[in-house]
Amino acid sequence: MNKDQHDRAAPSRWTSIWVLAAVVLVTAGCLDNSITGVRPLTLTLTVEPATAAVGDSITFRYAATGTDLSAIRMDYGDGETGSVPSLGAGAVDMTGLLKHAYAAAGSYVATGTAYDNTGALSQEVTVQITGG
Repeated sequence: MNKDQHDRAAPSRWTSIWVLAAVVLVTAGCLDNSITGVRPLTLTLTVEPATAAVGDSITFRYAATGTDLSAIRMDYGDGETGSVPSLGAGAVDMTGLLKHAYAAAGSYVATGTAYDNTGALSQEVTVQITGG
């Protein structure tokens, strides 16, 4: 057997190392649980500023993760609502902001809710609006 025949007949010991390296890289790159296909639903909601005057713009920032996120919905606590549709099928991460201005003084409890194919998760923040 000449050298060329030997090289084709016996795989290099490096072959198994490269295959292992490729598997590790693919597994490390997965954003969700690759066994179940489910990513835990989480939501973080913050408000800036938490105290403002009537008519001032309030910023509600959200960050959500999940499996096939479908929407972020806000109930501002004054009868008004807002929402953000998903990025499309397979979305596992959504971040952004919604703005709202309150028309009357008072204390409002705003509720943000993230929706994915496993259910929904809500978080509340309180906003204090002073007279204009």
